Amino acid sequence: MHEHGALRLSTSLTYAAPVAATSLFVTSLGSVVPGIYAKTYGVSLATLAAITLVTRLLDALGDPLIGWYSDRRRSCGGTRRPFVVAGAAAMVAGSVLLGLTPVGPAATWFAVASVLVYFGWSAFDIAHNAWGTELAPGYTARSRLFGVRAMAFYAGTLVLFLLPMLPGQPTSAITAQTLLQAAVVGTAIYVLALPLLLRLPNPAPSPATTSHHDSSRELLR
Repeated sequence: MHEHGALRLSTSLTYAAPVAATSLFVTSLGSVVPGIYAKTYGVSLATLAAITLVTRLLDALGDPLIGWYSDRRRSCGGTRRPFVVAGAAAMVAGSVLLGLTPVGPAATWFAVASVLVYFGWSAFDIAHNAWGTELAPGYTARSRLFGVRAMAFYAGTLVLFLLPMLPGQPTSAITAQTLLQAAVVGTAIYVLALPLLLRLPNPAPSPATTSHHDSSRELLR
């Protein structure tokens, strides 16, 4: 870190780089996967919509619990690294499944893969965002850090839509093959970027963080 606590650009890039892979996985699931499953595997749009609704509701219920547990573990002297790693692993597994030809009912395959991706996204994103607020000591540094993070997310989205336009691709449309390619590219980004991310410091939580634990009733409120 520089004087006055400003983060180096290299630190910001190291922190933000894995988010490009997260974007590849999440954007594909939210935008193109349902269409591919409807067109290629014959799953009705109503079924896909119902599965998406249920998985997102589960995600909404799980997010506060993941955040609470991450904060509680952090305030007891632990780190957020396990959540980041576990979330990345779940997203990789779910995205690879989405890119493969379903074994058994395609709707069930889609449901299982969606739960893995969305659960992984929650675990990764909540812990990663909180880690960023601990890395950046002030509002200006934090704004810059999360600006770089947003750029990494949009870079991953751009890669997803550029994949079918690369030389040698059979079509410029996003297909199931593109999903598998995106899973491979995202996994490669994680393999390269996560070891560097995990070497970043884990600053001690502030006294305000360690002096108060939300009860389950407060959490539900």
